[in-house]
Amino acid sequence: MSTNASEVPHRSSSAESIHERLSKLPIDRRYIWLTTPLLVALVGLLATGFGALVTWFQTVSLERHKFEYSLIQRALSAPGRPEATKYLAFLNDVGLLPSLNKDNIAKALKNNGESLPIFLGAALRDHLIDVQQAKKVLSFLKEKGTKEPFYTGPFDCDASLPYRIAVMKFQRANNLEIDGYIGPKTVLSMWEACPECPDLLQLLHEVGERGGAPPASNNSCK
Repeated sequence: MSTNASEVPHRSSSAESIHERLSKLPIDRRYIWLTTPLLVALVGLLATGFGALVTWFQTVSLERHKFEYSLIQRALSAPGRPEATKYLAFLNDVGLLPSLNKDNIAKALKNNGESLPIFLGAALRDHLIDVQQAKKVLSFLKEKGTKEPFYTGPFDCDASLPYRIAVMKFQRANNLEIDGYIGPKTVLSMWEACPECPDLLQLLHEVGERGGAPPASNNSCK
């Protein structure tokens, strides 16, 4: 298909005419700066800074909540609810639990904290073992110097002072942190202390007589 040579100058003149019209259009130069590379770079820098600030705030908030949780967990690891109540009340009064509702804390601390759970260590809190099972192992194991059992009391679910002392003696004998609470390291040491210890830790029955076989009735700590 051939093109008429006379049409080419006509098209060229039309393009030039359109270009002239566009060049004569009024331009509001007040908004030209919005498309400058410097502004684009500045906006990107501000966006990056804002994202970093949000990330920092979230990290600080997470660490604060972890710190508060560790304080609460430590308070609830007290040997009894009255002690836990005093510890939580102190933390609340000095402002170390800012993310918690103070009214709810005050409500939970009523009547010496009857509604509070008590954690006697992470292993007991997470139901890896219970106080009764720990007493069985501590009564089976003997101190190296005296050859006496770490624990000589009854096999019940009471976290009594003799039981806490027995835990602390066991921790001292195994170079663990001495706090009287049964955490993962203490459970592991109990598990590895003797060949019979894993079975003793897994028994869910009350031992009727020290050294005898456990009866069939299940009476583990709730």
